[in-house]
Amino acid sequence: MNWIERVRDFPPLRRFHLFGMAGSLVLLACTIVPMAAYTGRAGEVYSPWNHFISELGEIGVSRLAIVFNIGLIAAGVLYVPFVLGLGAALGGWWAAAGTVGGLVSAVSVAGVGVFPMNHLPPHIAAAMTFFRTGLVTILLFGVAIQLQRADRRPVDRRSNIAGIAAVLAYAVFLFVLRLQPGGASGFHAGLLAVRPAVWPLAILEWSILATMVAWFFVVAACRRSTVPKTP
Repeated sequence: MNWIERVRDFPPLRRFHLFGMAGSLVLLACTIVPMAAYTGRAGEVYSPWNHFISELGEIGVSRLAIVFNIGLIAAGVLYVPFVLGLGAALGGWWAAAGTVGGLVSAVSVAGVGVFPMNHLPPHIAAAMTFFRTGLVTILLFGVAIQLQRADRRPVDRRSNIAGIAAVLAYAVFLFVLRLQPGGASGFHAGLLAVRPAVWPLAILEWSILATMVAWFFVVAACRRSTVPKTP
């Protein structure tokens, strides 16, 4: 019995979509709640137009940083069974590769919570791992969804509309980030002291969150509860 059959026969992972939805709800809650209570160093309120998501977890600045950081860890844990279940349901090499990427992405999400902005080098490493593997994961799963056999489609192909939006958000963010002086390694806390009224990079980061969460919910909504087993 291979790993796909083992995962398929594990009852909780047959409902993998519920883990994806739960993880996304946790992720939304752990960003919205700290955002409402946030007051920056200059006394400013939080704005997605010029604040990065990770600023919500900066200890000593964000009043509910612990909510954000613990929430990210919980979301990462919940995404693991989602990724395993989705990969097993789809089957094939594309889904297997997407599963590997997804597991790394889930761990890196938790890593962003473990290493908040107060520990910038490991924080940036975890965040960049998430951005890169998140892009690869959704792209690979998108291919696997598109290549499903006509007589066995556990996920409706129309879910790839949300996947395309997420891939574009990741790709544009990474491209724009590379154009910044020093790229990701050039980011330092001093940049936040001269915060522009509208910061395109921050907006693009928020677009990743929005499209990623949308992808999880769309894939969950497009999951078919009964699928013929592979002979």
